[in-house]
Amino acid sequence: MINTFAVGNLMPDLTIILDIPVEVGLHRIKHRASEIPDRMEKETLEFYHAVREGYLLLAKSLPDRFLIVDGTLPEEKITATIWNELEKRFG
Repeated sequence: MINTFAVGNLMPDLTIILDIPVEVGLHRIKHRASEIPDRMEKETLEFYHAVREGYLLLAKSLPDRFLIVDGTLPEEKITATIWNELEKRFG
């Protein structure tokens, strides 16, 4: 319902999720250039766990529309994984 409100009947052919543990994501946030946390960065650990699980559940329920990539892998491996999947799906 939220998706319909946001984008109408448009649906992406592929959604890529760079999946990382919540704690890793929070650690990365702390090492960014900006020291000022935004609204999302002020949320609780429970919130972040729920959001992550929600995205993973959605991806598992629609595997043809989602690609889950391990975001803890080296950048080169992440890039190669994404490009390989794009080539496989869209030639």
